[in-house]
Amino acid sequence: MKKFILASCIFLCGCVDPVTVDPSFTNPIPITYDNVVYVGDSNCDALYNYDYTAAELAGINHICKARRQLLQVTPNQLYGINQYDVVFLALGNNDASKHNPIESYRTRLLEFIAYDDANYVCVLPHRTDNIDVSEYRNVMNEECTNVIDPITYNVGLQSDGLHWTSEGHSVFSSVIVDYVESVL
Repeated sequence: MKKFILASCIFLCGCVDPVTVDPSFTNPIPITYDNVVYVGDSNCDALYNYDYTAAELAGINHICKARRQLLQVTPNQLYGINQYDVVFLALGNNDASKHNPIESYRTRLLEFIAYDDANYVCVLPHRTDNIDVSEYRNVMNEECTNVIDPITYNVGLQSDGLHWTSEGHSVFSSVIVDYVESVL
């Protein structure tokens, strides 16, 4: 019990960067697809009023951190990313809010896609607040072979216009599972 409390305190206070921690450690639902991972920001970080995230509901590993930007991380910084056959890459909302240069975003995205032989699936950023993500969506559409647009599936957003609702996570988890089942 003490180890669990200590681990919880470390994660909650932010003393350990989740980038370096085994992603399956925090998943409350058993991992069904151990060769699949979802890399993202607060939309897959269970701290934002979700019952469970789409990645958790889909039974896949996840490496998520609130406020994460694509430009803040490289593929070799992510814990064992090269062990996965399918990688869902869902980063761009925070890059847009920080006005990161679009060509730097493109370069980093291409770094991920070329990193290993995994099947990379780009999850397009979307938000309904005053931050324009259209350039980041365009880059993902141009550079990614496999793209999933949450808007197509009517993934609901919370009142902040950024974070998915619990129902939105439920809907998107089905999209994830359908995709994984089609390629594995």
